Amino acid sequence: MKKILLFVSAFVAIGNAIAATMNVELSDGTVVSYDAEKVTRVSFDAVKMYTVNFYGMDSTLINTQLVEEGTAAKEVTAPTIEGYLFTNWSVATNNVTSNLEVYAQYAKGGDMGAIIDPD
Repeated sequence: MKKILLFVSAFVAIGNAIAATMNVELSDGTVVSYDAEKVTRVSFDAVKMYTVNFYGMDSTLINTQLVEEGTAAKEVTAPTIEGYLFTNWSVATNNVTSNLEVYAQYAKGGDMGAIIDPD
């Protein structure tokens, strides 16, 4: 089943008449056009979207993404910090089911046993 992510209506003037078209963009990128005067009802699956915020070691926001439920956030490169080695992100982002606050975690001086977590 295809999901609708974007719904756009456009009205184009042709002489004294107005032609109404409706374009629907599906999640796979397909765009379907309809004569809006002939469409009486359009139904679609609601798509849940969540915000995923990525923060650096000093809690500075470095990236925000709007992610569809059940999908993965795009990979973010953690800031390079002198004297520290990035180890991982504080929360998994491969199956997003809620809004997330994700923090970069580091080991001091490359010591993998000492993870620095802002919380």
